[in-house]
Amino acid sequence: MDWEEFFQTSDIKILFYLHDNHEVRYSDLEKNLIKTRSVLSVSLRDLTKRKLIERTVEPTSPIQTRYKLTEKGSKVIQLLTNIQKLV
Repeated sequence: MDWEEFFQTSDIKILFYLHDNHEVRYSDLEKNLIKTRSVLSVSLRDLTKRKLIERTVEPTSPIQTRYKLTEKGSKVIQLLTNIQKLV
């Protein structure tokens, strides 16, 4: 995997947003972070596949999907924060 593929702006925004807000609904991410559904969906799917975030579906009416950082995602945030401090 190359750096450009990993460091998509939307992926970074989602990781930091989840770090700051812990567990959030899809609609919160869409309203507050990434307005384009397709970009949001692709980023969430990719981050979930990489095991950086965890997806939980609540069987309520209507169905609610929530996302939170995994332990691996938290470690990535720590590394990105350290890099941010260096530059």
